[in-house]
Amino acid sequence: MFTIAGREIRSLFLSPIAYVITGIFTFIFAYFFLSVIALYTILSVQALRAPFIAERINIQDLVIRPLFANLSVLLLFIVPIITMRAFAEEKKLGTFELIYTSPLRTWEIVLGKFLGISSFVVFILAVSALFMLPIFKFGQPDKGVILTAYIGLLLMTTAFISAGIFASSITENQVISVIVSFGILLLFWVLGWVRGTLEGSLKDIIAYLSFTDHFQNFSTGMIDTRDIIYYISFTAGMLFLTISSLESRRWRGAY
Repeated sequence: MFTIAGREIRSLFLSPIAYVITGIFTFIFAYFFLSVIALYTILSVQALRAPFIAERINIQDLVIRPLFANLSVLLLFIVPIITMRAFAEEKKLGTFELIYTSPLRTWEIVLGKFLGISSFVVFILAVSALFMLPIFKFGQPDKGVILTAYIGLLLMTTAFISAGIFASSITENQVISVIVSFGILLLFWVLGWVRGTLEGSLKDIIAYLSFTDHFQNFSTGMIDTRDIIYYISFTAGMLFLTISSLESRRWRGAY
């Protein structure tokens, strides 16, 4: 399993995709960072002239929460691109047959891919953490809230990865993998938008299935076991579907 994970990490960094994605991610997140800081600076200057504005200026609400909200949206687009080659490229090149005939069980292969891609995503999150250093130096943010937000972001991102790996396991076309993966993630992302039009138990079910509703708790510094269970359950469910998809191909003699 760890051999597969190491192989996945090497394949990412030996190809241009890791550097292109990291560069694009850093550029876009830097734009978000500067925009949020500029708005906070303008409001701070205005507060000197209007004291009533100072009461509404909060670094957590005006800087930290918008940054993590933008970061989650950015990962929603990037993760499907990272995961598109997990199995689709292997099947297209014919190299997956070599892996599948090795003395490894299907779940070990899937978890190896999952760990390898997750390691790269953790690297991207570490890059985003560098942007927090100026905030700590010149401001006084709540460290607990930032740490909790990163925990929530990591849990949500692993859910993204599991959905992307599943999408890659059902096709040999990387473009289709991206479309299917993004479609699954977008569905669970927008579920919370329609809860205002629903009532009763259906409203509670839709709210519980929404990615954004669970992440909002983390972004406010609150850790709820229901949110942790949701992300872990989603990830485990998608990995199970991936294993089942690959096993079904073996039963049909597709390899």
